[in-house]
Amino acid sequence: MPKANAIQTNFTAGEITPRLDARIDIQKYKNGAATVQNFIVKPHGGAWKRPGTIYVGEAIDPDATGRLVPFQFNTEQAYTLLFQANKVWVYKDGGIVIASTKTITGITQANPAVVTSVGHGLANGDRVILDDVVGMTEVNDRYFTVANVSADTFQLEGLDASAYTAYASGGTAYVPVTVATDYTAAELDDLAFAQSADTLYIAHPLHPLAKLTRSSHTAWTISDIEITDGPFRPINDDNAAVMRITMTGLWAVSGITKASPGVVTTTAPHDLVEGEWVFLSGLLGGQTGMGFLNSKRFQVGNPTETTFELWDSMGNAESTASLNAYSGGGIVARSISVFGTAAPGTRVVVTCDKDAFEVGHAGALLRLWESGQSARVSSPVTGSRIKVPKSITNAGKVYGIDNLSGPVATLENYQFFEEWQSDWLLPTHSRGQVKISDGAGYGVTGSNSVDCLYLHSLYGVVRIEEIVSATQAIAVVVLNHIPKSAVDGTSFWEHGAWSEQYGYPRTLAFYEQRLWAAGSVQDPQTVWSSKTAAFENWADGDEDDAGLVYAIASERVDVIRWMVAGRSLTIGTASGEYTVTSGNQDQALTPKNLRVTRQTAFGAGQANAIAVGSTLLFAQRHSAVSGPAKKVREFIYSFDRDAYVAPDLTILAEHITGEGITELAYQSAPDSILWARRSDGVLVGMTYEREQEVVGWHKHPLAATGQVKSLCVIPGTYGDDLWMLVARTIDGSTRHYVETLSAGLTDETEKEDAVYLDCAATYAGASTSTISGLWHLEGETVDVLNDGAHEAGKTVTLGRITLDRATTKAHIGLKYTSVLQSLDIEAGAAAGTAQARAKRISQAFVKVHRSLGGRCGSTSANAKAILYRVPEDVMDSSPPLFSGYLDIEVDSGWERAQQLYVDHDEPFPFHVLAAVVEINTSG
Repeated sequence: MPKANAIQTNFTAGEITPRLDARIDIQKYKNGAATVQNFIVKPHGGAWKRPGTIYVGEAIDPDATGRLVPFQFNTEQAYTLLFQANKVWVYKDGGIVIASTKTITGITQANPAVVTSVGHGLANGDRVILDDVVGMTEVNDRYFTVANVSADTFQLEGLDASAYTAYASGGTAYVPVTVATDYTAAELDDLAFAQSADTLYIAHPLHPLAKLTRSSHTAWTISDIEITDGPFRPINDDNAAVMRITMTGLWAVSGITKASPGVVTTTAPHDLVEGEWVFLSGLLGGQTGMGFLNSKRFQVGNPTETTFELWDSMGNAESTASLNAYSGGGIVARSISVFGTAAPGTRVVVTCDKDAFEVGHAGALLRLWESGQSARVSSPVTGSRIKVPKSITNAGKVYGIDNLSGPVATLENYQFFEEWQSDWLLPTHSRGQVKISDGAGYGVTGSNSVDCLYLHSLYGVVRIEEIVSATQAIAVVVLNHIPKSAVDGTSFWEHGAWSEQYGYPRTLAFYEQRLWAAGSVQDPQTVWSSKTAAFENWADGDEDDAGLVYAIASERVDVIRWMVAGRSLTIGTASGEYTVTSGNQDQALTPKNLRVTRQTAFGAGQANAIAVGSTLLFAQRHSAVSGPAKKVREFIYSFDRDAYVAPDLTILAEHITGEGITELAYQSAPDSILWARRSDGVLVGMTYEREQEVVGWHKHPLAATGQVKSLCVIPGTYGDDLWMLVARTIDGSTRHYVETLSAGLTDETEKEDAVYLDCAATYAGASTSTISGLWHLEGETVDVLNDGAHEAGKTVTLGRITLDRATTKAHIGLKYTSVLQSLDIEAGAAAGTAQARAKRISQAFVKVHRSLGGRCGSTSANAKAILYRVPEDVMDSSPPLFSGYLDIEVDSGWERAQQLYVDHDEPFPFHVLAAVVEINTSG
């Protein structure tokens, strides 16, 4: 009977699609397997049993799914954020971050249980974690919702503690860090993120850009970005659609102080803000009294609810000390400034001669230009009189001048010098005011000087607060003074690019010191960037650091799904992949050299793209743009082709993605693995070491049909940590748990330290036979690694299990099965191949490294337990880990296809390095 040996030295090709089951002619066949389930392909070639998952805690909203997001300030300060409906929770170092603690002094044995905590300050609906309670230990390490609060007590909603052990003493209620958001549960999958230091920028197509900021370990805040300049839509092209500015608001005066500055009191609260201009009228007292202030304009200073100070045009105190006391009357009205402009902070009415406003414009920006986009004032001419108050222009900017000093004359309510001195330095500043003088330069008072206030660079911006009608809106000035000609009427105006009317960006990225945004509902193919190093300023212009706007032109209108920064900025749309460059790697991007080039035409799916070194990995659109992806591609620059290419990384394992993948995360250490969440909740991984030609897929169904709902990666102790939000059916109801993939057996750990159970908890302490604190596994049958030995089939009741043997270290969790099954073995034959010939496996030699447990055979039905114990091993204890060849007799029948089958469901490590199979063939 012919006999031959077949050896498989590595599994670097991972699980191979059944469609390649006959391709014994390719090298990947020799390095692949038919099944790699709950085994991780190691870059060195072995198949390593997936470590178990560690239970971190129940999601704060346990019945609802969520989204995990990495937040990494540096490798030492890395967080996992859990976004749920209208809330964000913060995790670090394997646990939830606590904002405060409340001391417990009593808990009732009642339904519901009532906790006594003096001055707790909690509110109904708050979530707390109880721990350190003596006596009623059943409540320890559990999450509860606070209800029916009083000053010193609160109920634990839904908890019947009638049968619990009586409270004895101690206990703490831990209150986790909670950040309220506007994002509903249905919107979480469409959130996109870009991080800079302690700020995480957030995009969603239905919400304004926002930022989540960490100011300390426990202090987190979220807010919409206050954008005051850009981006804008194309300028109005209808000359008849003229917009004009008028003022709002009138308030009666009840008093004015004799002081410097004078302080005005109104009879009712006003809504004036500092820097606005007001016009006074109707004051009694004549020219020697407060009537002297009639028909004059003043800036508002230091406003309170019913008072404000009078400031002059340059923000200096306006004295009323020399006037007679207030004697009655007076009206305060908003006003244009003495320069004819509308100042920042002013609430105004914007009226258009044609329909220009929709309900969705509320909250949006509106840019108003000088008529014709050119200044209506000129630069001073040497020898001309300097009149104040007056507007001048220089360097494309408009300034207001006032407060002359030196030999001054007055004529027709203007103050003036005899002539503009030729040696005066003209202003160039872009904010605030400076003092200019003859021959002395900025900031120095010479014999003649004037205050110079920056007004605008030919435009001003308002934010629309309320839509009154299709032709009228209430707005507030947020940037620059609105130019005088725009106040009077201009057809040169632009709506903001982002609003409820047009949608908001759906994706973000940082590239070349700019924040990039893209893909709104109205402009799905448009890319915008902020100014350089000014991430919240989107002002456009010709300057090199100005914001950028580019609309991708393609055969179809396809939404931009993601952007990723690398050697270029890569953009993924529904039909292709593009790069954004300056055209020259030595030049920074500017408005003058921006180039957007389509490189490949596969199209992006809904999953996020991942940068791995100089390569980008992305999920290819399968059908509908929002549907799960079947393929993962590698977007990489080919020097041979002098172009980008995107080969299919799932070509050998097209089945592995199931109905499609919806989320990606990348783990760089200890091994380079791309993790993916399938739409059915199954976790799959791809070991990726391109330099070593390792691209191997493996799938990882979690124990007890746990479904992965979200995943992310952050730095951890033994490399990068994979975090997962897992849906599990526990005690008859669906719960959502935060779990991390354990490190498993490392070079620094031994068998008793490694976790190979899912949703696992660990006990370490004094010897005990009772393990409590297992409420997250209530009613489940669990396995235990007890001081390195296996105990199986323990049922959790009231959060406890009882061990067969006392322990000082135990891992308790759900067992899962790992399966490694070879392809049809090819060992050759006299006729040249063993394919299609009857054959049987008589012996298998499986080389393992630091392993224990498992079964082996040709099928699951005939697999037998692998024996490790040798005579010198101590009886009644778990054998030590083994490295070397396992000699296994295989009881297979004669079949035309033979496979080596290995499975493992014990809480031990198992690492297959190679397999040698002895084959008998029929000829």
